[in-house]
Amino acid sequence: MKKIIVILGVLFTYGCTKTEAPTTPPSTVVQEESIKFTTNLDTGAYYVIDTLPLIITVSSKLPASGVVVSVISTWTDSSKQINKIDTTITQSSASINIPGLKKEGNYFIDVTLTSKNTLSNTVSKNLTAINSAIRNFTGYKVASNARQLGSDYWLRGTGVMADLIIQTFQNPLPNSNSYAYQHNFINTGWTSSTCGDFNNDGYIDVFTPGGGQYIGFSFLLYNPITKTFKDTSLLKDKTIKLLTNSNNSFKRSIPVYLNSDNYLDLVIIEGDNFSNPTQILYSDGIGGYELTSFDALHFVNSAKVMTDGGDVGDLNGDGLHDLVLAANNFTFIYWGKSTYPFFRNDNYTVLASDLTNFPNVVNNGTVCSSCSNGVFDFVLKDLNKDNKLDILLCVVENNNINQRVILNKGTGLFSNSDVLNLPNYGRNIQVHDYTQDEVNGDIIAQNGGGMNNIFSYWNIYKYKNNNGSYSLDTTSIKFNYNTKQYDGNKGRLLYYDFNRDGIKDIGYIDASWGGNNGTFNPVTRQGNIMPFKTVFIKRGDQYIEEDYYQYDPYAKSLLTILKNRFK
Repeated sequence: MKKIIVILGVLFTYGCTKTEAPTTPPSTVVQEESIKFTTNLDTGAYYVIDTLPLIITVSSKLPASGVVVSVISTWTDSSKQINKIDTTITQSSASINIPGLKKEGNYFIDVTLTSKNTLSNTVSKNLTAINSAIRNFTGYKVASNARQLGSDYWLRGTGVMADLIIQTFQNPLPNSNSYAYQHNFINTGWTSSTCGDFNNDGYIDVFTPGGGQYIGFSFLLYNPITKTFKDTSLLKDKTIKLLTNSNNSFKRSIPVYLNSDNYLDLVIIEGDNFSNPTQILYSDGIGGYELTSFDALHFVNSAKVMTDGGDVGDLNGDGLHDLVLAANNFTFIYWGKSTYPFFRNDNYTVLASDLTNFPNVVNNGTVCSSCSNGVFDFVLKDLNKDNKLDILLCVVENNNINQRVILNKGTGLFSNSDVLNLPNYGRNIQVHDYTQDEVNGDIIAQNGGGMNNIFSYWNIYKYKNNNGSYSLDTTSIKFNYNTKQYDGNKGRLLYYDFNRDGIKDIGYIDASWGGNNGTFNPVTRQGNIMPFKTVFIKRGDQYIEEDYYQYDPYAKSLLTILKNRFK
């Protein structure tokens, strides 16, 4: 019994001395430091071309699980969201590239950082980016092989719209009552313009010879600092304000390298004139130009012949430039020489179609009725790729006269057997210019025409090349803007890859009558048509008309200057 009592006592003592297990105290919540951050764009607007480099630096203590970065880009001109980027960073610094900011205009960049642990710990910044065409523009650069490409590169292959540059930057003549300036009446001052690098600085400039009493000549030189074109004169004789005293306008300015000084020279052909039609702006090799004249003797049987256009190129393969002039029923070829004035008036050829009124053609006269006859201009191009320049005749076509090509054998001798008739267009037209599709050899023609008014409309069409035989193709050019109704006097075609897809497209130089209100009326064809300029983009088998300015942001930026000028 006693033993049982002892055991119970022990158990009682143990039960009384046992301690309760301690309870776990509540954990202490550590308060996150409010997120603070800076970016590389905090100091002001960032000028962007396409991709925006954003650098985020978190200056506060980084939450343990990191932060979520949200970046929303909005184009403010339309309030359109461009993109949204969400990413997590676990370090205090991060770089994010924001793509797609290609359009000219202003962008809002909303940057938000949010703790992954505490959603209420969040902070945002609104940043600004600007895509400025003028600021981003690096100039129209000269091709490295420009000299080898020749005149056609400067006239048709640079992609620079000389008409837009002239209208935006050319100063009016001081004694013109500002007519050209106020009424946008550049007209053939545009069509006789050309591109070139006239100061040899590697940037493309623009030249126009002007014409008549309203339109002066200009060297419009690109300034890479101001990113504008400066109207200046490179003539050594600064007293010359006009290149002609007549009211006639020049037909074409042809940039050529007449000697080896690597400065462009200019052969300027006047149209619709019995006077000397050809003038030469000859470089002095150090940045200046002398105005000289080529004494072309356009006489047939002692009668003066009126010339109306032409071109320059090596027709007989002797490495020298020859001068080809159109005079309706006569084609004059002045053969080149190596010394000034670079063309020979004592050795020229006359291709004649009118032997009834002029039976005794002198100076190497050749009977070639199809080599002239209604011809008022030429374009020299190697059509059949035999390294010999052929002659595309620009004629006033009717039901009896076709557009024609003279295929060059390289001898400098031409006859009716060398002439290829192109298919008749079927209406009264006046072809102003040609270019050639380099892929398949198609001839692309630009004309103005109309049954009652030769300038009532304009058009582009193709002569499709089928192994040297041409058929008429009027389906490959697709108009979308009714441009063929806008002023029939387009001066020159351009052949250039405007949309940068590796395939060349078609553009054109305008010669509008214009108005002074900065608008354009498609019915009266009056007003400033520059804002409505288009190009024809090669897509598959068609050239499709599209807005030109979407492919040249710098040119689009000039419209603001232009509109302010004509207010």
